Amino acid sequence: MYFWKAESLQTDLKAGAVTEKDMALYYVLTYSFIVFAMWSVDVNKDPLQIFDHIEYILMVVALALGTIFAFKKYTPADKFIERFICLSFPLMIRMLTYTILLAIPFEVMLEMNIMTKSFPYFLILTTIMNIWFYRRLGILMGKF
Repeated sequence: MYFWKAESLQTDLKAGAVTEKDMALYYVLTYSFIVFAMWSVDVNKDPLQIFDHIEYILMVVALALGTIFAFKKYTPADKFIERFICLSFPLMIRMLTYTILLAIPFEVMLEMNIMTKSFPYFLILTTIMNIWFYRRLGILMGKF
């Protein structure tokens, strides 16, 4: 695994020396850094509640465990990352749609003061949607 030498990684990729398992690890690490970057921007912007921190941690855990789950469901020895990313796109569109539809009642309850902002509904919603996403992705990956 290369952490600094992108040129050496490029050489190994051209030579076919990088395994599908290595590619999956690069994927998880890349998107984990993106989540942590988003977290650092949020931390500097507003004071976050404990549930916000937990949400970001769960996003990274879901990413890692979800990718492992999909990798284990996937039986061929090639093209894991390509298929994983391609299948992720329409599932993310669905997940975004479902999340918006599920968030509307929560937002209405917040505006009507039926529910307080301290209730971790976004944490619950994010967790449910991550489980749905990676479960569905694992099922689709297992059909190759």
